[in-house]
Formats: sequence, structure tokens, C-alpha cells
Amino acid sequence: MRARVIGRAVACAVVWLWCAAASAAPTVQLIADVSGSMKSNDPANLRATGIGLWGTLLPKDTQAGLWTFGSQVDNPVPLDKVDGAWRQSVEAALPRLSAYQQFTDIESALTKALAAVPDTDEPAHVILLTDGMVDLPGASGQAKTRKDAESRSRLLENVIEDYRQRGVAIDTIALSGGADTELLSTLSRQTGGLSSVAETPATLMRSFLDAMTQVTPFQRVPLGSDQRFFLDDQVNGMTALVFRDDSTSSPLSLIGPDGQRMTARAPGRSDWRHEARFDLITLDRPTPGEWRLDGSVGPGSRILIDSPVKLALESGEPTLYQFFPRDITARLTDNDAPATPESLGVTPLSMRATLVGSDGRTLSDTPLTPSDDGAVYSGRLSAETLGNAQLRVQAQGEGMTRLRVAQVNVAPPLEPSLDASRGVITVEARAPKLNHDNTRISATLLGQSLDVTTAAARTWQVRLPDELPSQSVPVELKATIDLPMLSRTIDLPSVTLNEQARVALSGAGERAALKGQSMEDAQASEQDAEAPSALENLWSKAQAAWPEVVAWAERQPEWARWAALGVGVLVVLLLVLGGRRRPEPRRREPHLGEDDNDPRL
Repeated sequence: MRARVIGRAVACAVVWLWCAAASAAPTVQLIADVSGSMKSNDPANLRATGIGLWGTLLPKDTQAGLWTFGSQVDNPVPLDKVDGAWRQSVEAALPRLSAYQQFTDIESALTKALAAVPDTDEPAHVILLTDGMVDLPGASGQAKTRKDAESRSRLLENVIEDYRQRGVAIDTIALSGGADTELLSTLSRQTGGLSSVAETPATLMRSFLDAMTQVTPFQRVPLGSDQRFFLDDQVNGMTALVFRDDSTSSPLSLIGPDGQRMTARAPGRSDWRHEARFDLITLDRPTPGEWRLDGSVGPGSRILIDSPVKLALESGEPTLYQFFPRDITARLTDNDAPATPESLGVTPLSMRATLVGSDGRTLSDTPLTPSDDGAVYSGRLSAETLGNAQLRVQAQGEGMTRLRVAQVNVAPPLEPSLDASRGVITVEARAPKLNHDNTRISATLLGQSLDVTTAAARTWQVRLPDELPSQSVPVELKATIDLPMLSRTIDLPSVTLNEQARVALSGAGERAALKGQSMEDAQASEQDAEAPSALENLWSKAQAAWPEVVAWAERQPEWARWAALGVGVLVVLLLVLGGRRRPEPRRREPHLGEDDNDPRL
């Protein structure tokens, strides 16, 4: 393993970040996946870099712990108060992240981490990082499939309820497209946590910081596109966290208002830690005025400050619902006491709330209106684009700026799912206030309306016809909503019937598309009548499954890997030399997963 990632904590950074965080001392447990597939999905072991940075930036006196899981759950850093000794224990535990294990027991990891959370009124979060799906040891074949499915069901029912009862949020980070993003997003949404996807290992550290924002909302000042930022005379300390995408980026300099240039080699009076993918620069009592970063500054870079003058933000849970406006409330405080622009001497002062997509585009923007006494600023913000986003609230006054950033998920207000055993599509209301009185669901298949009935509270059911089309066709779903805040008809994610009358969710973004594709691929070979098309199908599936194949092979003995290779070569030869026609698949009812009574299995 490479040399130490973070080293000893940057003392001044810890002091400033502690002061800049909320006054309550939260609890946070970080659970890191160490299953074998991590070796291919995170080959540079950037989890260690991200976890080291997490350990460095956690405010002093936060209660925190580190867990790892694969086939078993370990707790190399028990939950304790964050201090110098705790940070050293995190650094000492980093090599454990490359001690790979078989399997992925998410249920046990979440259950044990929750049991270690103290029963207090302080905020509590569990951050789950994984690249896979529920994958339990101790069984094989259909028995294993059932065992994994039962564990996943317990996660969605029992474990979520346990977390909700305790008031503990689950923040999830999915690493790689092979992760069960539907499961992870549900765990987060239903416990009031944040769900994010680190599409590449290089973005993993930023995902850690996004999750940390839910636990410790740091004070910031905006960093402009010209890499400039302004510090007022109320800023007691500054920490610049500057990312770069690779080690070939140009060297970084920090230039003060007086023109003094500081670098990693000549830090001046700053504390400067230079790592492979980021610089962490801490400065005590910075000179008021305009500062500038000179060099490569990557996405996600930020300027954190310690100041008695803070911007407090009330935005609710990190899930926003598409088309539904969210109330945003912000205020200034001075030494934790309410403040006004007049009392601070920063008039005139304006505040804006902006929702920014993961691609940097502005999704929504609105000014916040002050109350009569100028102590509270409020407004409403809505979004029409699904996915991860940043909620940014900025206060701009005479000679002062403050910025608060919160990571959010924009989710559909109603979500369709499958009740395969009964042949129905179930639509559940996710956004508050939607119910049978103000929402009407309609569904069509090939232009024909389907029966929609009300079920449980805030739930509708669409009955599928007894005879389903053999071709791939969508069931189109719409919702007509009549509320004072929202009156419109919206398209819902459609449900697609494939050639075997199997049902797959589609059109609900990347997560649903992946799920639908995987279900179609599960029995694609049953539909192939010619050997060449079967070979093409096999090659396509092999490419998609390659990371999981590598992870499986790494945990097998050498003789088993050679045997598997031989079988694979034999299958390819049989497909090339000639295949046999398969009988036409018989019509089946909508079905998901395996069926023990199905003679074809």
C-alpha cells in the first residue's frame, strides 16, 4: 500500500472547522465495503484517501467510528470522541481497507453500526460506502438467491424502520454502476439521509465531503470561477481544500491581498499539506481582502472559514420532490445570537437560493425575502430535473459574503413499482400532501386505458390484463395533481412489458434503466434462436459483468479459476460451431426473480 495518505491531522484546520461547525456534537459512523470487487472498482484505493480526509476534517468532539464489512463486519476504530488519538487510530486503520473479503453483508453492517450509536438527542448519521449488492455467504444456487433476497427485504423493512425509530440517517455512497442503487437510495430517502453515486474513483473524496456536509455543515465563502475569494475582518481562520484531477496538474499557489505568494514548498505562515489529489491549506488570522488561487483547481474545491458571523440554513431533509417547491429559510447569527444586516454593518444585504445540478447547470434560482425586522430570509425553490444536486444559499453584503451548501436528491413525487405475484403496478406517493383526494393516476397500454384503483393510503394499483402482448411495449403512467402549490398533469416512469411478458421499470433515470436492463438480460439466452446472436449476447453480458467476474475469481483457489476458464472456452466454441434452436418461450404472468415451481429452472 502507498505511504500514509493524510498523516497527522492539520491542527489549525481542526480548530477552525470545529468552530465553524454546528454547536451540537453529532455522531457519525462510516461503514466501508472491503469486498473483493473493490479491488477492481477502486484500484488506487482512493477509499483510504477519502477516509483519511474524512478523519482529518471531522470537527473536534464529534463522536465518530469506522467500520469495514465484506463477509464479516469489523470495527477497527470504535465510536469515540474525535481528538488527536482518534485521528491517529483512523490513520492506523487505513491498511485494513485493502484486506479484501468475500461477499457483501450490508444488513449485518448497518445493524451493528446502529447498535453502537448512543441513544441521545444529538444528530446521528451512518455513512455507507459500497460498490455491490447484497451477497451473503453460506449458500449457493437458488438457496443463495432466496437468502440474499430475504436479507434485502429485511433491509427495506426492518432495518429502515429501526433507523427511523432511532432518528439515525443513512447517507449512502455507491461506487460503480454495479451497486444496488435502488436499495441505497431507498435506505437514504426513508431515513432522511443523502444518496450519491461516485461515478469514478476520482470523485469518491468529493462524495465523502458531500456526506460530511449532512453531519457538520461548514461555513464557507464562495470561490469564483476566476479562483478568487473574499475574506472579511470577521474571519478568524481559513482552510482551502483544493482538488485536482491528476498528479500532472500545475502547481498551486495561494496569493494574499498584499501580493504574498504561498506554495507547498514555501507556505509562509500557512499550514500546507500536499497530497496526490488535493491540497489542504490552513491559515490563522488571514488578512482581510481578496485572495486568489493560482494553478489547477478542480471541481468540488472549497474555502471553509471560522467566523463568529455565520449563515444558518433551514432547508429540511435532503430529498426534494420533482415539481414540488421547498421552503428555504436562512438567517445570520453573531456568536450564535440572532443578527441583522444593520447590527453587523453589512447593509445592503441580499440572499439567494440556487439549485445546481451535478453537471454544474443552474436548475432553479430564487431570491430570499427578508422579514420585517431583517432577521429571517425566506423563499421557495423547486426543481424539475431528477438526480443529485447542490442547494446553495449565499448572503452578499457590504464587505461580507457567506455561503452554505447542502447536498440534496431530487426524487419523483410518485413512484411505480411491481407487485409481480398479483400482476399489478403499484404507484406510491412520496411527496407529502399527495393522497387519493388530490391525485388521480391514469394508465394506458397500446392506447387502451387500464383500470386504476385506490389501495392503501397514498397508494394506487394498476391491474394488468390477463393476456399480455408478446412484444416490448410500455405501460404509460400519468398523475393529475390538484393542489394549491401544484396543479398539473405529470408523466411518471413507465413500465415496460418485454417479449416474455416480464415487467421492468424504465424511464425513471439511470437507476431504473439499469434495473430493467438486468432483468431482460437474465433470460436473454432463452430468446436466441441462432448461434451468432447468442455469441453476441454472451459477449455483451460478459463486458457488463466483468468487474463482478474479476471479484469472484480473486476469492477462488487457482484450480477453480482454471476450471472456470476451461468451461468458458468450451461454451464459446459450442456457440461458434453451431447452436440448437430453442423452443418458443411460453407466455407467463408478470414475474420477477426466480420461481421454484417453474419447470424451466
